[in-house]
Amino acid sequence: MRQHDELAKRWKCELPYRGDQVRAIIETSVQRCFFTQVRDALDCSWSDLARQLGIPPSTFHNWCRATRSVPLHTMQELSNRSGVPLPPFQVEKDTWGQALGGRSRQIQSGAGLSESARARGNAASQRSRLEQVRTEFDRLRNCLAELPVELAEFAGVMLGDGGLYADQLQINLNLTDDAAYADYLVKLVQSLFGVAVHIQERPARNLLVLRLYGLGLTGYLETIGLPVGNKLLQQVDVPDWIWTSKGYMAACARGLFDTDGSVYARTKQYRDRVYQYPTLTFSNRSLELLGSVSAFLAELGYTPNRSGWHITLSRTQEVARYFREVGTHNPKHLTRYHYICKIAE
Repeated sequence: MRQHDELAKRWKCELPYRGDQVRAIIETSVQRCFFTQVRDALDCSWSDLARQLGIPPSTFHNWCRATRSVPLHTMQELSNRSGVPLPPFQVEKDTWGQALGGRSRQIQSGAGLSESARARGNAASQRSRLEQVRTEFDRLRNCLAELPVELAEFAGVMLGDGGLYADQLQINLNLTDDAAYADYLVKLVQSLFGVAVHIQERPARNLLVLRLYGLGLTGYLETIGLPVGNKLLQQVDVPDWIWTSKGYMAACARGLFDTDGSVYARTKQYRDRVYQYPTLTFSNRSLELLGSVSAFLAELGYTPNRSGWHITLSRTQEVARYFREVGTHNPKHLTRYHYICKIAE
């Protein structure tokens, strides 16, 4: 009973049942994100975590995939161990699934049903999921039919520090330096796609990870030329439609430089004095992408130098023009540029 009272006080709600009889009902993508954050924060596998908690691995993996709800006390234990805050949830008695979904589970499992009834139930479930994906895909295709210039910038971000997978995408940023840039990207993503962005901090690796979920979203991004899977193995390149306007080229270049670019001071000595000049560099391991970025810059009137895995703008006037015309949405680049200009005076 004491545990019940403590839980009710902690979550500022009335719990009609004891803590060990309550389950947390959480939105599917949010539950998956919570378990991913817990795993990354504790730096262990889900199987290891299941053993530590004394939970059958199959049960724990069902929780991770959000195919089953989780006991509330287990959610609190995971939050306490990892430091990951509890996501929004509703509370239900532990037998809520039996009361509300018994018939649904019977259809899904086929228990007590004929073979034809099981087939009809599985087909109906698959059609429902497919319809949800199609609806989301069509919504994005209609909203972004004009291919706004912001989408070209987002494509550059994804080709730089992003990763696209079957049912989600993520953008990996520097936790120390890119916090302000992450704020900008969250607003950009929400304005483009209208979906929730899940933000995760991983201090042990100095990472700030932005994640978005949805088969409709990833399917749409694949149709506009963003590849699913390992970018290095595929030697990715920019989508074809980026080449149709200089506005797209500039926006895509901005997204690429904001993620995989850097600003540093190039030094040159003349007699007894050392001079410093701001230099802009883009680095990537895709030869195709390096070629496209070099062509972008040349098309926009710059003089890029390519060496190995790097493309450099080293002419002082061109670097200044880049920041005036193409610009940056990553504050660390602009701060670094102004600092180098100041000490070069």
